[in-house]
Amino acid sequence: MTSKKQIITAYRIAEKISIRNLNNIDVILESTIIRKSSEEIELHTSTESRIYIFNFGTIAFFNCPKIKQRQIINKIAKEFSTAMNGIQADLYAISDNIPIKIGDKVQVDFDIIKIPERHNDALRIIALLLSHSVVIDYYEQHVENLLELSNTQLAQIKKRWRIPRETQKLINFLVECMITKQQIITNLF
Repeated sequence: MTSKKQIITAYRIAEKISIRNLNNIDVILESTIIRKSSEEIELHTSTESRIYIFNFGTIAFFNCPKIKQRQIINKIAKEFSTAMNGIQADLYAISDNIPIKIGDKVQVDFDIIKIPERHNDALRIIALLLSHSVVIDYYEQHVENLLELSNTQLAQIKKRWRIPRETQKLINFLVECMITKQQIITNLF
């Protein structure tokens, strides 16, 4: 059994998405709701595409052209901005994708996943894991930036052997670190 590769792509677009406040999303996106809970919503479009929206700020697409993905993300950001906390300035900055191939058996490799049939639960799990990966990538970049800044701050303190008079910058930095830690714990829990 052979078939063409299909792609699941996930984007981190916000810190949080209130799924309960996505009223009439099926009408706005011209799709059918397959599954809805307080944590996620799964939609089916007329083109056999799937859209997965997760409350931890990601949207994943299966079998959906890039241009359509951008249209949907822009529409969601415009229509439901009040249901989203911490909307990113660049909605497409943090993303990832993985090819899915319908084949003879289940096989998971680093760069492709093969499943024997197009099963909704398998696609949902793949979308969920890819979405988690995108959020982890975002926090990895953020923490890397904080570590670079902390190295600079600590080098200055070590050089002078005292805390600088501009403690407000240091306090702001410490607060940013604590907020980031809390967001990682909350979003990935």
